[in-house]
Amino acid sequence: MAALATPPARSHESLAAVSAPAPSPPPATESGQAIFRTGYTAYLGGFPFVDFTLDFRDDAGTYAADLVLESRGLLERIRQLRALATVRGVWDEALLARDPLAALRPEGYSRLYRLRDKAGQRDVRYDAADGLPQGYNNNKEETRVSPEGRRHAFDPLSLLAAGRRLMTRLGPGDSVRLPVFDGRLRYDLVAQVGEPAPLTLGEESVPSLPVHLRVEPVEGFSKRHRRSWEGREIDLWFSADGRLEPLKVVADTGLGSFVASRRAACAEASPPCPVPLAAYRADGDTPSATN
Repeated sequence: MAALATPPARSHESLAAVSAPAPSPPPATESGQAIFRTGYTAYLGGFPFVDFTLDFRDDAGTYAADLVLESRGLLERIRQLRALATVRGVWDEALLARDPLAALRPEGYSRLYRLRDKAGQRDVRYDAADGLPQGYNNNKEETRVSPEGRRHAFDPLSLLAAGRRLMTRLGPGDSVRLPVFDGRLRYDLVAQVGEPAPLTLGEESVPSLPVHLRVEPVEGFSKRHRRSWEGREIDLWFSADGRLEPLKVVADTGLGSFVASRRAACAEASPPCPVPLAAYRADGDTPSATN
């Protein structure tokens, strides 16, 4: 995908640039290198909620991801949600084999959304000197998380890249703590690897590697918000074929169970996977405040 070589989007006007079709993926390697573009369908409380696409590349010393989302069902009728999260980064090759987390060198992360009546953008920018992440909400600096709290933390999509690499080194029962800073909140994901097992996706049984995540809030939460996040659990399944492609996620949201499953590679999906070109217009809309 040609746009994977470009820096992350900084405005709504640049979103259409990341909608080019992805190239055919090369063979996967045991190191975690892979290229895939996959579509998913998600349900909340058993009802259609969103469709999304994960466009991912870990190849030749770099990593990149675009997560594009469109609402479905009642959410589409009421809010017409469109969203994009995107990251670009490189690996410190000297550290990668020993510690993928330490080897992360993100160049920037952006999350943009548009609803029927408003739009917004949140960024994580990394200091060139020490790698310290700083959050921005509609280009205004976020201050709720201290510099020390942000140190050695990473955006969610960079941690997806590092987590895949860690999966090649961890075995059943092993655990790791992933420090997340999403531009507003600082929390840890405590991940524990399960036993390889077949996963049923529709009529297909797929070899999978399960991972259980527990959420631990760190900074940036109100007391009420912290209570709602404390102890949240997420279950993920990755393909066991060396590509480590996400297959399914199940999470308790407090509003019902969120269940997202792989539909197909985007070249095969019907209906087609969401793309930002269909969701955003370069019409000069000004983002509004977002939570």
